[in-house]
Amino acid sequence: FARTCAMRAKRAASAGASAPPAAHDAIVHEVRGGGQLRLVLPATFQRLTLSLSGVQCPGYRQSAESGEYEPEPFAREAKFFLESAILHRDVQLSVLSVDRRQLYGSVSYAGRDVGLELLKEGLARYVDWSGQRLALAPQYRA
Repeated sequence: FARTCAMRAKRAASAGASAPPAAHDAIVHEVRGGGQLRLVLPATFQRLTLSLSGVQCPGYRQSAESGEYEPEPFAREAKFFLESAILHRDVQLSVLSVDRRQLYGSVSYAGRDVGLELLKEGLARYVDWSGQRLALAPQYRA
């Protein structure tokens, strides 16, 4: 699946196509952080990790003293927001780009874009380098 998405993303970028990417049904298996999700494709039972395009959420950093991972401000809130909204639920997945082994894309549930909801709640900030290919990029920037 990742290889197919990578090939489609490269073809679309080289052709200058602005057509929206195909949406795939998926189930959110795990929220790894505010901006990273583990998904399962029910049609093939494939698991994949997706980073949300256009947003950067606070994360967890390893402490120099103790070596344990400590949350940045609002990291727990961002993760909880996503878990309560989409964990173990059916979502629509659109892969926008691939960088080595990392997939970047958007996730929608009940007609709402997850990244946009994080921005509205103030739990993320807009990142242009990965958000410029989003169909909702103007709303993300606002």
